[in-house]
Amino acid sequence: MQLKYANYPALEKAFIEFLSPSSRPLHQPVLVVCASARVGARLRRQLALQYQAVGNIRFTSFNGLLKELDAQNPAPQAKLLPNDDLHDFIIREIISRPGLNRYAPSRGFVSALKSSLQDLADSLAEPDVLKDHLTTSADSRLREDLPHLTWLADVYQAYLQATAQVPGYRSYAQFFESALSGVENSSFLSSFAHIIFYGFYDMTGRQLELFSRITAHYPVTVFAPYERVPAFNFARKFFESNYAPATQVEEVQPLPGALGQAQQALFVPGQSAPCPALHLAQAPGAKGELF
Repeated sequence: MQLKYANYPALEKAFIEFLSPSSRPLHQPVLVVCASARVGARLRRQLALQYQAVGNIRFTSFNGLLKELDAQNPAPQAKLLPNDDLHDFIIREIISRPGLNRYAPSRGFVSALKSSLQDLADSLAEPDVLKDHLTTSADSRLREDLPHLTWLADVYQAYLQATAQVPGYRSYAQFFESALSGVENSSFLSSFAHIIFYGFYDMTGRQLELFSRITAHYPVTVFAPYERVPAFNFARKFFESNYAPATQVEEVQPLPGALGQAQQALFVPGQSAPCPALHLAQAPGAKGELF
């Protein structure tokens, strides 16, 4: 794995240069996995503006990549459980069961709970591990919220079981396992001369699992938004644990952004710096913001 890291302006410039026609054979296809569809659209547009054409470069997201890998499974696959009213009905049924009916199943509560359960699933958290941590941790904050957190762990366990048993459908966990199992011998991934991951300063457990599996079997270059300044401290642990061990590491010379030198003072108590490109305004409510 190769790693290039810098602030966002420098990272985009390095990416454009990396895919220039003079630095790569145009007949060799490249896959670019982006942190969002908007990022991918911007990079595609910048490449087209710079080189007048974008050939053999495919942009996708993590979810798009999972769909490609899952489609390679030769065995017939059930449809993916939709994230709609059926999903909400399953959660509402779970929290109406005796012992789990701690809260009223209002529409807003079910929606918020669904997001929390999906976040737990994306982190690859295990219900039994969560429960063990709750009962053994000395953290006073956990002790105060123990009844609620234990209830959440029980609901999460029931949620994983229920979504895996809906007739005619697969849960997202089953879909993910199917896609992950196809990485090593993937005809889709093998069709690319190079794979790029762009713009990820963090990943969910599932994303990291897929990323690690791909980097173990295919040529990968990571373009990571990161600088060794206090403003990026939130991403340091992930960067050092998952990116820094790369075989080739390049710190790209940073380029000035909208914050200018003021970026160096962000999150440093007592420091400040002029930032002429930045203008702050206060507005009362949405109408004031629009005005």
